[in-house]
Amino acid sequence: MNKSKEFMDLVNFLDKGGMLSQPLIKRYVDYALTTGDSSPLYDFLEAHPVYTAIAQRNIEQSEFNKLINPFLYPEPDGAQEYLSGPLKLGYVNPHSDLFGVDYDDFCLPVIVPGRVGAGKSHFIKYALIQIFRKPRRFNVIIPDLKGKEYRNLLACCKHLMVLTNNEIKINPLQAADWMSPMEYVLFFSKVFTRENYLLTTSESILIELLEYIYQKRGIFEGSNNWPNLRDLYNVVSHRLDNEKSYRYREVYLLLKNRLETYIRLDSFNCHLGIPHDVWRTQNIVLELGKGFMDNMYSFLVSYIAGLNYTYNMDHGLVGAKLRTLLIIDEGRILFKPRDINVFGDSYINELSTRFRDPGIGMILSSQETSSFNQTVRSISFTKVCFPLTDGDDVSIIKGSFGLTDEQTEHLFKLPRFGQAVVRYGGYENPFLLAVPHLNLEKILTDEDVQNRMAGFYSALKEKMKIVKTPFFVHQQPQAMPPKATSLLYFLSNEPFTKISAMTNATGFKSPAEVGKALEWL
Repeated sequence: MNKSKEFMDLVNFLDKGGMLSQPLIKRYVDYALTTGDSSPLYDFLEAHPVYTAIAQRNIEQSEFNKLINPFLYPEPDGAQEYLSGPLKLGYVNPHSDLFGVDYDDFCLPVIVPGRVGAGKSHFIKYALIQIFRKPRRFNVIIPDLKGKEYRNLLACCKHLMVLTNNEIKINPLQAADWMSPMEYVLFFSKVFTRENYLLTTSESILIELLEYIYQKRGIFEGSNNWPNLRDLYNVVSHRLDNEKSYRYREVYLLLKNRLETYIRLDSFNCHLGIPHDVWRTQNIVLELGKGFMDNMYSFLVSYIAGLNYTYNMDHGLVGAKLRTLLIIDEGRILFKPRDINVFGDSYINELSTRFRDPGIGMILSSQETSSFNQTVRSISFTKVCFPLTDGDDVSIIKGSFGLTDEQTEHLFKLPRFGQAVVRYGGYENPFLLAVPHLNLEKILTDEDVQNRMAGFYSALKEKMKIVKTPFFVHQQPQAMPPKATSLLYFLSNEPFTKISAMTNATGFKSPAEVGKALEWL
């Protein structure tokens, strides 16, 4: 028994010292494990003490390195086998091996926490330059709330388009031509309500209002006379002036207040907006900038992501192949905490757990680690943490990345810029990442961007003039009754409710009314 333990201690010693990769020693160890005779191994080591000395030196060197850097560098063989995807993100060891991922890995969220100026945007730009250098089978959407953060990528990325603030034209009430008008009403109402922090009862009321407007404009009969948010605002204002119920007045007032911020912005004050297929096919930077509030940012990101998700699912584009990649520089806005009982869960948070199959990817960056909620952290396949300064942030990273105490303390010792800790689902250990330096030319002026994008803007304006009839419009011969709409919304949130309990839906006073609504549905 003692001899067996002594032998295993020797094997562990040789393993820690990196000697099991030496062919002769490995042969003797394999022989001993197969036959139970370890004497040839002992005889070899006694005759060649240099191998024992090298193993001891390697162990001592490893222990010394841990005092300086508690993260193990991936060995060249391991880097080649597990970290060598086509999209390179930085160096992982002194041998200049690069950490590379498969593009389809981005079907699961990538989170990039770190303090201001630590290198998060630099890291994202380094990845984007590689993506944009040649056409890909997926497109990239970059909603830039800062306004001009990504336009300088135009200097080296010919497959990238930039929409400046005054060129962004979106009419959220113009249905995508592949959706039925009613399907689009339900989609928009849910996104707008959730991302603008409206009361949960607002969704059914918004559905009823949009159904009324669509019916008045003949949308269900094939008209292309699309309303816009100002038209919706006017109807809400009229309802508010004539509503006596305090409960409904509160809902209308909140909806009116939210719409006011949108109709003041030229980007949403149009009747014909950018067609949906642009968000599916083009690599675009949206320079939101001045006038775009946090709720508008959340709504726009969720709106584009939701449209692409729905399109891919409806058209059978599934199978965890990346089709659209969203670059979210303001993760703190998109996933900030909320009272779900009052406002419901955010649309993007609810949908993010289902993005993998239809191939919707997100790179989420934030200086507030807590803005990545438990859902996002748990489904992330790739996590890249740049230097942090807040203790609470560090404790979150420790648990999420599975770091030891020594590795966690090292987060405070990282260089101020360009180095990060990575937890990658395709590799067993966390490791350090050094992001190569980028030499990007100075920020382009508005005039520079206008000149470079002139052809794209012209083609886009022509495309916006071609208004297509929704494909499924013939399937909507009449508008859905308000009570049926209310019940449909109620059942979307409580699908297993008994018929006797459906009177809890907004607007119902008796089981008979529920029965009529069910009959229509």
